[in-house]
Amino acid sequence: MGGRVRDPAGGIRNSLRVDSDRPRGLFPRIPDCPRRAHSYLERVRRIVSMRNIFIVESASLNVHPFGVAEGEAQMTRRSGSFRATIAWVTALAGIFAWTWASPTPALAQLPGAGSLVVTMTSPTSGSTVGGTIAVSANVTIIGLLTVQRVQFQLDGNNLGSADATAPYSVAWNTFPASNGSHTLRAVAEDVLGIWWPSEPVTFTVFNDHLPPNVAITFPTAGSTVTSTVTVTAGASDDVGVAGVQFRLDGGALGAEDTAAPYAVTWNTTTAAEGSHTLSAVARDAAGNTSTSASVAVTVSNDTTPPTVSITAPAAGATVTGTITVSANATDNVGVAGVRFQLDGASLGAEDTAAPYSVSWDTTTATAGTHTLRAIARDAANNSGTSASVTVTVSTAAINPGDVFVALLGGTIQWHNADGSFRQNLAPYGNGQISSLAFDSAGYLYAPNWYGTIPPPGNTVARFDPSGNLLGSFGSGYNTNPGSVTFDAQGNVYVGQSEGTGDILKFDPAGNLLASFDVAVGSKGTDHIDLGPDGCTMFYSSRTKDVYRYNVCTNTQLPFFNTQPLPGYEAYHLRALPDGGVLVADTSVVVRLDSSGNQIQTYFAPGENNYWGGLDLVGDGTFWASNASTSNIYKFDIQSGAILGSFNPGTGASAAGVGVKPIAH
Repeated sequence: MGGRVRDPAGGIRNSLRVDSDRPRGLFPRIPDCPRRAHSYLERVRRIVSMRNIFIVESASLNVHPFGVAEGEAQMTRRSGSFRATIAWVTALAGIFAWTWASPTPALAQLPGAGSLVVTMTSPTSGSTVGGTIAVSANVTIIGLLTVQRVQFQLDGNNLGSADATAPYSVAWNTFPASNGSHTLRAVAEDVLGIWWPSEPVTFTVFNDHLPPNVAITFPTAGSTVTSTVTVTAGASDDVGVAGVQFRLDGGALGAEDTAAPYAVTWNTTTAAEGSHTLSAVARDAAGNTSTSASVAVTVSNDTTPPTVSITAPAAGATVTGTITVSANATDNVGVAGVRFQLDGASLGAEDTAAPYSVSWDTTTATAGTHTLRAIARDAANNSGTSASVTVTVSTAAINPGDVFVALLGGTIQWHNADGSFRQNLAPYGNGQISSLAFDSAGYLYAPNWYGTIPPPGNTVARFDPSGNLLGSFGSGYNTNPGSVTFDAQGNVYVGQSEGTGDILKFDPAGNLLASFDVAVGSKGTDHIDLGPDGCTMFYSSRTKDVYRYNVCTNTQLPFFNTQPLPGYEAYHLRALPDGGVLVADTSVVVRLDSSGNQIQTYFAPGENNYWGGLDLVGDGTFWASNASTSNIYKFDIQSGAILGSFNPGTGASAAGVGVKPIAH
């Protein structure tokens, strides 16, 4: 922009020029109407006067299309008296829009006046804001101008009142604004009334307007509560849950829980009996809250304790082996559980359902007198204790791992788990006993062949868990029962070495349920054992094969072994948990895998081997009887190592062996 000073005759005496080669947008724009243009010219007059160069007496300005302005001013130089004419012609190509604001900071100076540089300091472009924030700007003064005030604008509209004092800022509550992109800028007014804009900043507003979700999870609606209960709730939020406050009948219940899982302890004894309402109020960090649906519960605090008494064993009884201790309990509301005590210490876990009982292995207690009692509790945690019952523990019980040896003359020897002799069981005739077996309750079964002294044999003798003879079990045997096995329901299967060789099935009381007509070799169903599937019956018949029969479908199955057994003939066998079979096969003991393949043999070096009986201990080992020497050996199933041995010492041949499994 340039101007020339003319004298009254029209000659050019001096010139005044404003550089128009500055970057586009650095000048305040020429006003867009004549009225404003003249106002602008008045401001220029003031500027020139401030430079102490001229006294501007009058001025005029004509605005032409395309941004060309021409004006005249009558000025008097302060150092003399002459009049001149100044003409401004602005043809700057960059000034093409008729607005006050510039899209970039106004850095250009009017002649001698200066400019304001306005910069937004908060928020910054690209940031995300929420809640109430401080919007601020900085104004840098270039030249002689001063700042009158700063106005902030949000999306083109004024934001609050103008700030006339540095630092320039305004507080903005962003909640009323929509979530998303917005623009802020600051415009500063100088002493001449010119507004200088900042560059706009674009940012994102995000405020959480969604309340949390919350629901009481315990207790359930309609339930009855007693004593002290834990009230729980589940809560979720799109951003995060800040806390959950529980309420009882509309009032606060405990302190707010600020971390999941959300819970509060409620001592219901402090509340009146009857119906009460529970709810939960969840809040998020933005202060949004929601209240759960109410849950109505009934407070019923029972103060009457249960009554309880020991029903078995009887006071003064002598107990051996594993027994069942039982009790009867009643309560005015309901019994929640009964726990038993032995000599004041807990005996087993609490029984929470009638009939109330616990299993007691008396072999774990010392011999002599012991005291039993029961403690019953109700849902309100009232408890009652039974009268004590004193019993005497006998050490004569059969212990897990104890070994029993059947001799040809009908004698049964009882040995401890280490093989040391303990005692002989009561005789039951003198027929051959070729095998022994324990049921899950610890009862011992001994099948007897015909003998020469009463009882005449051809039966199965049964002993209690302490080794006491109970008498015979079952009836209807054809000839010479040879072995016994059991299913998961307690039913008893008996194999017969002679006669038809049928396998007989009895219930636990000894009633005949079924008879299975199976294929046999030279010795009936001499030794039998039920497989882990509960249906496949493995049996031997003094041949070189392992027979199979499905007792669930009454179907004869193919031989189990894939090749003839390596010994002379098969005697006692046991099904293994892995689906394989262990067979006493005269010259060796052989192990078959679940496919019937021979994978291992066992024998005693340095002596004649004639293996007839064997039984599993339940810990990965087994005992086997060598009929040639009557030596009884303990083997490790996996390694084949001999872990121990003993001899019955009577000179009689050992026909079979039985072990009380350590699992019982």
